[in-house]
Amino acid sequence: MSWVSVLILAAGKGERVGLQKLLLPWKGKTIIEEVIETFLRTKVNEIIVVLGRDYEILRNILSPYPVKVVYNSNYATGKASSIKRGLQAIDVRAEGIMIAMGDMPLIEPQLVDRMIDVFLEKRKIVVPVWEGKKGHPVLFPRAFQAELMKITGDEGGKGILQEFRSSVFELVTDSPTILMDVDTFEDYERIIGYARLMGHFDK
Repeated sequence: MSWVSVLILAAGKGERVGLQKLLLPWKGKTIIEEVIETFLRTKVNEIIVVLGRDYEILRNILSPYPVKVVYNSNYATGKASSIKRGLQAIDVRAEGIMIAMGDMPLIEPQLVDRMIDVFLEKRKIVVPVWEGKKGHPVLFPRAFQAELMKITGDEGGKGILQEFRSSVFELVTDSPTILMDVDTFEDYERIIGYARLMGHFDK
């Protein structure tokens, strides 16, 4: 049986919003809960949530969910430290490592499952693309774990995608939600407006 682990990065400072963005309301719960519930409806075998700021509050909110929660004490240094912390916790059986953002509540389970299917067929890095723009989540073969451990700051996996272009499969999608994260309160309002327009709150 193939095994895919997902790292949900939820440790960021969220200073641009002025409050803890992961706790913003979403369909009667919080943004981070919506993201986790999305991945629980997919083919991923393991969900690891990397926390930093407001660890105790978020850990308590996530306690009912069947996820592995880890703490990144270096979260203020950027996204790379959270990826590295999450990598230390993944199951030894993992063949694929998906990196997802905790502030992207509109990612669809169907997209995640399509990415996993493509990964199992191609054995390449799988990145979703909308109108030529790469988004999230991104699925890496386990073979790239060492490269991911080398990244620094807020770089994420962009440098790896550029360096290993021949190992990247771009999965074209028909939805801009792969680009919709919450960096400001205006982003939050915009995403809610889009969700209402597309009927997400009716589901």
